[in-house]
This record gives sequence, structure tokens and C-alpha cells, in this order.
Amino acid sequence: INHVELTPASGLETGQTVQLSWIEENRGTLDTGGGWNDRVVVRNIATGQIVLDITVPYEGSTGIPRGEAITRLLTLQLPGGAAAAGELSITVIADVDNLVNESNETNNSAALTIDVALAAHADLAVQDLTLSPASGFVAGQQVAVDWTLVNAGDREVTQPFSETVEIRNTATGHVVATVTLRDLLEQGPLAAGGIRNRHATFTWPSGVDAAGTFTIRVVADALGEVD
Repeated sequence: INHVELTPASGLETGQTVQLSWIEENRGTLDTGGGWNDRVVVRNIATGQIVLDITVPYEGSTGIPRGEAITRLLTLQLPGGAAAAGELSITVIADVDNLVNESNETNNSAALTIDVALAAHADLAVQDLTLSPASGFVAGQQVAVDWTLVNAGDREVTQPFSETVEIRNTATGHVVATVTLRDLLEQGPLAAGGIRNRHATFTWPSGVDAAGTFTIRVVADALGEVD
């Protein structure tokens, strides 16, 4: 590998689609034959975490003649989230499986470094969770759950999403009730800093699951639909 290039090379944000290219040269005395796999590894330099790891097969029928080179292209999406923000290294490794017999294996990789900003994103948070009644539950009773959903991020939510209420008996480990609410954004997008007031009801369980200690959990964006 004697050259690695990213387009665009600057002004990058998490989740952005970019094009990676690299020149793969045969500096040996024989033509390469058959196929092989290259590997692209994207690592957060500050944390050491690998945020993207892609195998790129080469399946050309002619290989690379001795003394010649090919340019390889890969369109990839930078990962989203804070783990992929900051200074990243992109390393390209040729013939990662050592399928090609080479006289020199020390020149099979090259890398570049990029700066990636954290893109604006929504961040749904659940606040002010209450039950009514708050105690003294009996089997078959209707219990109301109320909470406030807040977009604590810096980008509006523009796609429908779901929230799930889960009631679990910690003694038995059983989930005794679930309720799912679907927000189709009929009120419009949920703006950054915006709120939605939620209300749901469920039936208190009977039998062995009716007594004990319970956890009431609300999961915002239960299906992972919000970027």
C-alpha cells in the first residue's frame, strides 16, 4: 500500500458517508494470482477503540502484474455517536489473510489520520415517571403510568418512534406487563429541547406475580429508530 486518501478529507462528522481510496502496488518479481482480502480498520486514537472494521475482497481474475498497481475504492459510512468522534486513524492492510506469497510483508499497510466532529443528534430522555395509584396495588387493578419525554439532544426528531413501559417482578424475574406507545409525529417533529407528556395504563398482575418488589421501566426509542 503506497497511498491512502479520503474524500472529503476535512469537515467530517460522525455518520457521514465518505469515499476511501488506496493504491495497491505489486513490487515483487512475479504477478499476483487469484484473489485476496484487504482490511480497513478505523480506530479512535484517544480511546484505542476500533469503531469500524471492514474486509474488502479483491476478486479480479488477472491479479496485479509485477511492477504495476491498482486503485481500490470503498464507500463507507463513518460510525455515529461519541465513540467515533475526535481524531481517528484509518489503516488499510493489503492481503490481510496472507493468501499472496510475498517477498516483503512489511509494506502491506498504510494509514491516515482524520478529525471527526460529533454530528448533531437527538437524545430522548425519560423524566418525571409516576404511577397512579402509587401503592396498594391489587390483582386486576388498572394502574396509570405518566412520564415526560424530553429531546435532550441538539437535533429534532423527524421519524416516528416507539416507547415501551415494562413492569418486572424482581422476585420472579417475570415481565408481568408491557405497554408500547407509538409516536407518529402527528404533532410535528420533536424539537431539540422539546417535550411530550405521556400516559399509559396497565393491569396489575395476578397469582404469584402480584406480590413482591417491582421495577417500572420506560424505554424511549425502544426500536432504535431515532438517529
